[in-house]
Amino acid sequence: VKRGARRVARRARKAWRQGNDKDAPEDRRHLWRQREKDRLYAASLLGAAWPTRRRHGASARLVKLLGKEHDLALLAQRLEQSPSPGGAEAAALKALRSRREQLVKRARRAAEQLHEGRA
Repeated sequence: VKRGARRVARRARKAWRQGNDKDAPEDRRHLWRQREKDRLYAASLLGAAWPTRRRHGASARLVKLLGKEHDLALLAQRLEQSPSPGGAEAAALKALRSRREQLVKRARRAAEQLHEGRA
């Protein structure tokens, strides 16, 4: 069980390194989000059997930030693909990009705090 838990944590760290870059493709960021969710749920299920400190609150915050960021990315993608983006769509797209950048920064800080102790 501990070996499997370590593997889940290792995969989350690897996905973090690959998806943490500001210019990382959306699929890498989404994979990072999935691996963090895997780690959060595994640590929750294993409880005391988890090999390191669980850091449940920090992990849950990170997953939530990554989820919001992913949702904004999908919404922005749909707006960009609309047939004729007018003034309102362009303003909404600008606001979405700005908010997403804020969430990316917050997620990056949260991940650094979470992963600094090899959680």
